Amino acid sequence: MKFCPGCGRKIPDRTDPARRSTSVMWNDIKRIILFYFLILVCMAPAAWFKNDIGIWAEVSFYIGFFILIIIFRVLTGVRIIPLLSLNKQHKNRKRLVGYMALIFPLLCLNLLWVYLILKLIGIDISDLPKEVLEPDYGMLWAVIGTCVLPALLEETAFRGIIQTTLRRALGPRDAIIITSIMFEIIHLRIILFPFLLTSVYLSILRHKFNSLLPGIITHFTYNLMVVLVFLLLRNTIS
Repeated sequence: MKFCPGCGRKIPDRTDPARRSTSVMWNDIKRIILFYFLILVCMAPAAWFKNDIGIWAEVSFYIGFFILIIIFRVLTGVRIIPLLSLNKQHKNRKRLVGYMALIFPLLCLNLLWVYLILKLIGIDISDLPKEVLEPDYGMLWAVIGTCVLPALLEETAFRGIIQTTLRRALGPRDAIIITSIMFEIIHLRIILFPFLLTSVYLSILRHKFNSLLPGIITHFTYNLMVVLVFLLLRNTIS
């Protein structure tokens, strides 16, 4: 099976996929490695200076992240706009909703796992850092900075540019696995296995429906539920 070099959609095989130039494949992989490295570099100042400049650290990161996405969209040739819609054959609402609804048991599994880990290492929920339970930026930025922007930018970068480019070079299965691991490493959660399952799930959504839209909506819903859980914990503790 071959894929469109622009949007990653399946196209009929007219030549042997094994004949794809090795140099072209390596060029795709090197671009993705550079893209990923620059995302890490972009994240570092936001993490280091968050306590000093607060919300502006996150704003600067998202601006830099957005610029990187534009640059590497051009370098990789991935067409993002077509991936923000659903093909006619994927507009079966019951099937789509069924796949997307899997995020709720995954969320419950992740929260249970975190609770068990905290209990295991002897940390009470009330001892969590203040910025976790008491955001200083208000509910509006909690929704925008934690739910809206990550869902749009992270899905575009990882499931859009990285997964599509790796799928051209390595095939769907390897692209899903590598993209999921890269996504988890950047969130510093690679040792939390249930979170890796969630990342794999989002990558499968992108592959199954050839669209970023289900993943963006699901990612937003997941992060929103996490924000609401933390708000509930804050109210309970206070």
